[in-house]
Parts: sequence; C-alpha cells; structure tokens
Amino acid sequence: MAQLLRRRIYNYTVLTLDKEGSIPDFEIFSAAAIRVRDGKEVATYLCPDFPTDAKKRTEEVNRLRTFIGNDMVITCDISGMTPVMESLYMNSIEAFFTNATLDLLTVEEEVEKSVPDPKPFHERMSHFHRVVEPLERARGMREIYEEDAKALFGYQEGYPYWLCSLPYEEERYMAKRLPSKRKKFWKALLCWMVGCHYFYLGHPRRNILYLLTLGGCFLWMLSDLYRLPVLLDVENGRIAAEVYKNAPKVNRPSIIRWAPYTGEDSADEGGRRGLMSGLMHFFR
Repeated sequence: MAQLLRRRIYNYTVLTLDKEGSIPDFEIFSAAAIRVRDGKEVATYLCPDFPTDAKKRTEEVNRLRTFIGNDMVITCDISGMTPVMESLYMNSIEAFFTNATLDLLTVEEEVEKSVPDPKPFHERMSHFHRVVEPLERARGMREIYEEDAKALFGYQEGYPYWLCSLPYEEERYMAKRLPSKRKKFWKALLCWMVGCHYFYLGHPRRNILYLLTLGGCFLWMLSDLYRLPVLLDVENGRIAAEVYKNAPKVNRPSIIRWAPYTGEDSADEGGRRGLMSGLMHFFR
C-alpha cells in the first residue's frame, strides 16, 4: 500500500494513462503529463493516440521518459500504473521506471481523516473521474493535490524540518498544538518598530539593554531588521522543542533536540547574526 509523504511537495509531474488490460497483455490508448514547479504548471506532454508501431512507440516512450525525468510522479492509480510503466519502459527502451510515486487516492484517504467535512472532497473526485480528455484529467489531478496538500500540510510553513520525520501520532500532535504558539513575522516586525521585539521573542533582559542603548545607537536596530527572520526561526525552533516534550512517546527519535546558540557561528550564519550577536547572547 502506498505511503503518504508527510510534507507538501512543490515540484513534481502529474501522469495519467488510458489503458486496457493488465500485464503482460495491456494496451495504452493515450497519455498526458504536466510538469509542476512551485505549485504551478510549467510544461505539458500529450499523446492522444499512443502508437502501436514498435519504432514509433519506442520514440514516444523516450519522449515521455525525457519529460518525466527524475521527478516525483503523482498519479491516481499506482497499483495499476507503476507495473504498466515498468513494462512499457522495458519493452520499448530497456530501462526501468524508477521514479518515486505518490498516489492521489492515498492523499484523499488522509484528507477524509483530517478535515471536519470530507463531502466537498468526495464531490470533487467524482467530477474528476468523469473527465475524458487526458490533459484535463492531469490538470484536475494537480488541482486536487494542491488543495489536499494545503488542507493536510498548510501548517508546515516555517516549521522546523524535523517535524516531518516524526511518527504519525507525534506529527499530528504537533500540527494541532504548535500553530497557536508560533511567533508571527508580522507581529515581530511591528514590535521591532516600537523597540520591543525581544520582549515578543522571549528575551526581556536583552530588550532592556536594547532600549537603554537606544538600539545600540541605531546600529543594533538596523542589524535586527536584517536578522529578524533568523531570530524568529530560532525562537520558533525553541518553542517547537518545548511542545514536542509533551508529545506522545511513539518511537521518539533521541537525536531531535533544540540546541541553544553557543556563540560559534557557521560560515553562512555569521554574517546574518551581526557584530552584536555575542553581547546579545549574554543578555538572553
């Protein structure tokens, strides 16, 4: 049974096939695919009449293989599509169909368990199955996945990456409790404008020093405007670790923990932390 990726994917290829029969006796009538980048359609592939001639069939399969490339493939019937694609590759171009695949039906099953009212999702799938034109079906699959991914994983924006690797029970626990605790960038920016962003980020002593020095004679203030996303990420990472302590203990990875800043910057972080980072860490 296909497993659902517990994170949203933004770059993938949607693939749909019209076929009859099963391996080893099957016939493909048409194929369509859509390449998606950052959630938007950027290229299409369409073969409304799949060739039966061996040479032309090989050329068409090569064209399809080139179009798919190494993308994650989203389809609506992995159990039927994957073996057919593998056989099609081997019979035509002597290659294996090795792309990672995601079954839209599995995503739909997950949505049913996660949303209060799954009826609109059922109606949408019923409409999708009535679409005849292959390319329109592929576009419908893309739209369905984007809506499902937003419903399932919309909360993941700005989250620590390690949350997506948690066991199901822990990941859902975090999904329910973390959004209300996370610090928001727009609030942090408003606080920065009035000089109290460190109060908002949980560092009152640092904020007192900030106010007493008039924002480090405005140099600290300008530095913080540049570093605000980093400060926000660090605080949200700490909050996520605190919430995680109360998550159900299901095969809990011992490697996951929040490590406070020690004053030793990596090469790419050093410039962002600025000259005041050591002093600021002391007054945390």
